[in-house]
This record gives sequence, C-alpha cells and structure tokens, in this order.
Amino acid sequence: AIAAPDKSEATIHVAGNAYAEARKDLRYYGHLDNTNSTTTALLAARAAITVDSKYTRLYAGGIKVTDPITSLIKEISELGDVLGCLVTSQISFEPWYSYAGPVRGVIPNALGVVNNFGSPAQYNDLNLLANAQINMVINRNSTIMLWGNFSAQLADNIEKFTNVNDLEIYLVKALTPTLEGYLEEPCDFPLFKQIYYTVKPFLDDLVTKQGVYQYLWNGDQFATSLANLQVNNATDLGSGKYKVDLQIWPVPSTQSITLNVTLNQGSGVQINPSI
Repeated sequence: AIAAPDKSEATIHVAGNAYAEARKDLRYYGHLDNTNSTTTALLAARAAITVDSKYTRLYAGGIKVTDPITSLIKEISELGDVLGCLVTSQISFEPWYSYAGPVRGVIPNALGVVNNFGSPAQYNDLNLLANAQINMVINRNSTIMLWGNFSAQLADNIEKFTNVNDLEIYLVKALTPTLEGYLEEPCDFPLFKQIYYTVKPFLDDLVTKQGVYQYLWNGDQFATSLANLQVNNATDLGSGKYKVDLQIWPVPSTQSITLNVTLNQGSGVQINPSI
C-alpha cells in the first residue's frame, strides 16, 4: 500500500493511481479533505478525481485525536488508521478479509470523527457515498470504525471490493515464485501434473479459509498426449511455453443483511405461566 495521508489534491490521487497501475502489486490510498463536510462536497471532490481503477481506494471522514505536544484535540486524515486496520487485519486474519466494519475496522485510538455519516438519519447519504466509491470513517453505536470496502473502480463487478483486490494480489505474489521454480524443467506432461499437485493444497486452503467459493485449475495436468491437450497446444509446448487457466470464484464481504419481521395476531400455542 502507498499513500500520502495528509494530501488530498486530485492531481496527487491521479498520479498515485498511475503508479499503482504500473506496479500492479500494490494499491494507492487517497484521502478526501476534511473540509468536505457534506455529501454534495464529497461527491464533487470524488468527481474531480478522474480515476476509474481497482488500484485506488478513496477514504474520507477524518478523525479527532489528541495532539501529543499541545494535548489539544486536533483533526487529521483518517488514512493512517485505515492502513493500521489493513495491516492488523492481514496479520490477525487473512489477506482477503475486509478490514472495514465492526470486527476488523474499529479505530480505538480516535476521540471522534470529523465528518460523521454514521447516524441512522444519514443512512441514505452513506449509501450515496459508497456508490461513488468513497469509504468513510464513521461513529456508529459509539464505535469509531471504517465503513466501506470499495475500490475506485466504476464498474459494478466483483473487483470493486477491496478484499477481492487483496486476494488477487495475494494469489499473484504467492503463486509466482512457485511457478518460476519450474523454469528450465522439461516442458512435458509429468511437469504439468507436478505443478498442479504442488499448488492444489494452497488453493484448497483458500476455499477452507473463505477466500474463494471454488476454483478451477486448467493446465492440462491430466493430459497424457499432445492429442488431448485442452488449454495448451503442441506449437507452444514445442517452444517451451506452458499456460495455465486458473479460474476462481472470490468471496466478497457481506454488504447487507435483510431481516423480514412478520407480526401475527394470536398464537397457536397456549402458555400457562407457573407461579
């Protein structure tokens, strides 16, 4: 992760996103200034940031802390604590878990929120901000926490979730060294099967630990001749080029829970209270 926690200029966010997109192995974290105290102001600030990318995450709300020098309350960017939630979540849980919400997104050291959208009356405003890819720090039920798990991607697909982004980074960083360990080995059917059985426990673990619902490894691992290749072809294999098509079904974070309450008059069961 990279960030300029106390900077909020759109040009900096655009540059940070460009760097993250070029790297592809990290994400840029951007702060929307604390002067944006209304939904309208925050949406305008987001619109000024011409970024449509899964490589950037935008945050706002600000937090109140005690100045260690003056002992006075001051208002600062929330990004330092956002990154703290990220690191704590990845160490204590898994890299593909969301670091927002009341379990992993709590910010215990803050005295308050600068621009709080956590009250029930601002539920719709909070949704509007989420739809604009703005993640907020809020105070809800006397708990200061990070609310929102969205990248700055505009498209409404599963890559909009930051925890899915983190899973993607984890997969690439974990599998690349393993696959590179087979370079210069004979490019034939025993190798394809060996690679599959090497990575299978790792992928099975992702299912067990709620990273993916399921996966599909298509690497001709069960092929026995050039005639029954499905993913690769004889020409590429003859040039030492082996390809794997790995399909995964990531597990996103829960975004809503609907409770339907039905009121019934009377009861089919008679209760006789004892005295």
